[in-house]
Amino acid sequence: MSEIADDGSYRPQVRPDVLSTEIDGEIVVFDAPSGTVLKMNPSATTVWACCDGSATIDEIAADIAEVYGVDQAVVRAQVADLVTQWSEKGLLTTSTGDEPTA
Repeated sequence: MSEIADDGSYRPQVRPDVLSTEIDGEIVVFDAPSGTVLKMNPSATTVWACCDGSATIDEIAADIAEVYGVDQAVVRAQVADLVTQWSEKGLLTTSTGDEPTA
């Protein structure tokens, strides 16, 4: 498991230059520098929408688990896996919340 997945304090944020659009309830992502195109299922779309830098992995998982009435540990593992994959593709920036805010 990656450092990101191990530490629930990371606040994933979509890189500002990554383009995305919603089509029929699902997000399609395009990263021009790498040529990466991803079509996300509805669950991944929900997680992607939460990656705005305001919430930690643990907070995102807790919110999703509450809304859908599913086990938080299961959701947390899935959120961490998605965030790790997207980070490895260079689609996200992450922070621990320790950075100064402007």
